[in-house]
Amino acid sequence: MRKILVIVVLLPVLAGIAWWFFHQRQIPTFDPAYHEYAYISNGKSNTVSVIDLRTFRLAKTLKVSASPSGIEANPKKNEIYVVNSS
Repeated sequence: MRKILVIVVLLPVLAGIAWWFFHQRQIPTFDPAYHEYAYISNGKSNTVSVIDLRTFRLAKTLKVSASPSGIEANPKKNEIYVVNSS
């Protein structure tokens, strides 16, 4: 009886969950002017690299104070803060 329960109920449920998790999703299309950036702190060179995530290319290198160790974003003010360890 348990084998029938597993075959009839559990396997279709697991197959549905697997399909939902692994199915191919549509990549959203954004306006050409839309950009997202990644900010990477470069501790040894005292700079922050800005990577354009649409093209995966270096957009800009910003000079900062000694030993940048972290970055925090403020989306409300559209600002990026760099933490220096020294």
